[in-house]
Amino acid sequence: MRYIGKCPLCGEDIVDKGKVYGCTAYDYTDCGFMIPKEKGKKNITPIMAKQLLNEGKTNKVKNF
Repeated sequence: MRYIGKCPLCGEDIVDKGKVYGCTAYDYTDCGFMIPKEKGKKNITPIMAKQLLNEGKTNKVKNF
């Protein structure tokens, strides 16, 4: 699993889980934090997911 960043809810790792970037604590806690890989027919790249986790926003997405 590819590391993306830290979960803003519980502090565990966020990793690439296929269709989402999700918290690794999901299996043993109630933390359900995830970022979908597609929103509004636009792909959310690992770089964008890292920006969301670190800065709370991404750069502008063309044609969004």
